[in-house]
Amino acid sequence: MEILYCTLFLSALTAVVIIDAFFLGIVVKPAYFFDARYFIPITGMVLGNSLNHNIVGLSTYFKSLTEKKELYFFLLTNTKDNKFCLRPFITEAIMRGLNPMVANMTVVGLISIPGMMTGQLLGGIDPVAAVKYQIMIMLAMFTGSTLNLFLSILFSNRFIFDKYQRLKKEVIKHG
Repeated sequence: MEILYCTLFLSALTAVVIIDAFFLGIVVKPAYFFDARYFIPITGMVLGNSLNHNIVGLSTYFKSLTEKKELYFFLLTNTKDNKFCLRPFITEAIMRGLNPMVANMTVVGLISIPGMMTGQLLGGIDPVAAVKYQIMIMLAMFTGSTLNLFLSILFSNRFIFDKYQRLKKEVIKHG
């Protein structure tokens, strides 16, 4: 199971690097890429949300694989394509993992005003600019969470199945 933790770390790191490279390198363009006032909050928001949704998505993925193993073996027997067999399980995990974020994104600005946007408004920044930054932050968090969850599932698939494409017993115990 320790190798599984390494894959989760690798997927989180990959997602954060891609999102930070885009958001900081293209959108914000600070004079110094690792400027703490941009790098730490953006990375923290992306990573924090990614980890929350990763827990829900991976739990759903492992639980559905253990509870619906007959469906998995039926698909594997009839198609002999492991990627095709895992598609419904991956889809369910991503949907369940990201549902809270999608629900949260629908009310931002109308019902709830996030702390970052409130801080900018109280700091005297133009409300239109504050809204634009909030939209970009929400998109960065959503993209980071989706990428992290998808990569976590993809990377973990290399270690949760044996050579006969059966779920390993230690995964069933912990799942």
